[in-house]
Amino acid sequence: MNLSLKNMATNEELEKRIETLEKEVQHLKAVLQYQMRNKKK
Repeated sequence: MNLSLKNMATNEELEKRIETLEKEVQHLKAVLQYQMRNKKK
C-alpha cells in the first residue's frame, strides 16, 4: 500500500471500515445459510 494512503487512514477510519466489513460478512453468511437451506428442499 502507498505510504501516503496509509498515513491518511486514522484509527477511527479503520474502525469504521472494519465495522462495515463485519456487517457485510454477517450479511453474506446469512445469505449463504439461506441458500443452503433452500437447496436441501
